[in-house]
Amino acid sequence: MKNMNLFKRLFLILTVISLASCDNEPLEGEFESYNPGTNLESNFQVDVDGVTFTADQSQMVTQNGVTSISGIKSNGTSVMISLMGSGTGTYTFGSGIAAGGYAVAGETPYVIDNEDTSAEVVITDYDMQTGVASGTFSYSVVHTVEDENGEDLVETKALTNGIFTNISLTSDEAPTDLNTLFEVELDGDLFANDDVQAVLNEDGLAMQVLVGNEQFVIQIFDPSVGTFTLGSDAGAEGFILYDVDSTNEESAVYSSVSGTLTISSLDMNNNVVAGTFSGALEEALGEGADIAMTNGVFEDVQFSTEESPNMATATIDGEAFEANVFAWASVTGGSSFAIVFDNDLDTDIQLTLPNNVDVGTYSITDSLNDYSAMVTLDAVSYDSVADSGEIDITSAVGGILEGTFNFTAKDNAGNEIVVESGVFVYDNN
Repeated sequence: MKNMNLFKRLFLILTVISLASCDNEPLEGEFESYNPGTNLESNFQVDVDGVTFTADQSQMVTQNGVTSISGIKSNGTSVMISLMGSGTGTYTFGSGIAAGGYAVAGETPYVIDNEDTSAEVVITDYDMQTGVASGTFSYSVVHTVEDENGEDLVETKALTNGIFTNISLTSDEAPTDLNTLFEVELDGDLFANDDVQAVLNEDGLAMQVLVGNEQFVIQIFDPSVGTFTLGSDAGAEGFILYDVDSTNEESAVYSSVSGTLTISSLDMNNNVVAGTFSGALEEALGEGADIAMTNGVFEDVQFSTEESPNMATATIDGEAFEANVFAWASVTGGSSFAIVFDNDLDTDIQLTLPNNVDVGTYSITDSLNDYSAMVTLDAVSYDSVADSGEIDITSAVGGILEGTFNFTAKDNAGNEIVVESGVFVYDNN
């Protein structure tokens, strides 16, 4: 399994692709709509373990480089797919499919099986002028429940023969004549793709590029025209991550250990950025040789912008903590999720919560269980001590969580730290 601490450094990937986030409400006021409406008959259906699911409502939404496809019945049963990218084409798990799910009201949701190499979504029609989209899909989903003996039981469902025809399409992407380019030589081998997903938000400018299963991510914390140092420590002005195979938990992950990135142009009127970069990547576990990055260039990369209500403050052993970077990741087989509040990669607090978290006060448990916590302070990890504090969820409306927390955490040497007066707001949309 990939080092748990690594996913904290992968927050920008989640920021760019908004993993496992789907809004079934129409988007209003955030971008110009290319969905003028149509009288075409629409349909969304799929066989779930051989039983046909037919949606009463369905839609496709592209926002910030992520395409979400959803179908829902009046009884609340729903199917959701999230893709990195947009437009016609074939998407597979690890190379386009970011998330998929099947949910029945009142039950633990099923999420896409990360062992399902046959998962596929094919978009055959993506028409922004008429506001409709069509395609096909199939994938497997899993969830974990307790049997009568209290043991974990993994249940699987197969979604087959999925089809959506003329469903409503809303997109924040306008036609453009940009000639996007992204390429870099990694130890002399060319890594290149003109499909770049980019976003500018409170965490800075993030860009993600996929070539097959290889994943390359850049983040600059305070972007402007100029040159920025790349690294993985608290003093770096940006960093780069390179995952050799994003579908394989055992694959090597590299991060920038040195180098520079120069932004040569940053057009805030048209949201377009260009620049160059070079440096070296270091294998995260120190098991592989460094990779040299040379002749890195990105041109005419269009980025979206987003604002967030995210905030988190606390005191750690009496010292004030205020987060300025926020992350989300699915854990524990998809039944729980972790939110990370980070302070310039120097200190972070992680809270682990169940997917069905609701308003209430919950006693702290051991790390990586539901309602647990973990702190990373000066590269040392401290795990929450069971029953040492509480997580109080004060509001959980519209995908925005608000709450407070306090707990004691201990490192492997037995040293303890006390986290008090924790307050947070996190937008999971």
